[in-house]
Parts: sequence; C-alpha cells; structure tokens
Amino acid sequence: DFKYTASQPHENHLYQILGYAIILEDIYNCRVDRGFIYLIPKEDAVVFNLTDELKVKAKNMLGDIREMISLQQMPPPAKSKNKCLDCEYRNFCGDIFT
Repeated sequence: DFKYTASQPHENHLYQILGYAIILEDIYNCRVDRGFIYLIPKEDAVVFNLTDELKVKAKNMLGDIREMISLQQMPPPAKSKNKCLDCEYRNFCGDIFT
C-alpha cells in the first residue's frame, strides 16, 4: 500500500495489509508472507512479516466486524478522540458528539 505520511505505520495499517494478504491468498490460492507500506514523503518502504498468527487475528477481527454488521451494532468508541479527527466516518458516528 502507499501512504502519504512521514510517520511510521500504525497497527491499523498492518491489519489493512493483512486484509489484502488474506484476499490474495483466497483468490490466487497462494501464500503471502510479506507486505509493505510505501511512505511517499520519505520515499521508503516499511516491510511487514505476515505470520499465520497475525492472519488468524485479522480473520477473528473480520468475524467480529461481520457480527457487528449482522447485529447492526456500532463499534466501541476509540480510546483516544484524536483518532476521530481524520476519520471518514466521523460525521456518522455518535460517539464523538456525545
């Protein structure tokens, strides 16, 4: 993936890469052991080792998301409201306005 940021990738970026890996493995019946995020301003790539353990965590998280969707539940509020500042769902989330 490509990110226009100079800061190091965060955990949510890792899970995004894991999601891509899971899709690739499913569609192409192949194994994906590494992923990367290219930081455009730094002109540098951060490489992630995508272990089976991380993929299991990502799949469990996807299961939790599917359950929230089926129950029409919102996720719990972010621990830090700073995460809400640039979130594209900010206008739809009641948690930041309470």
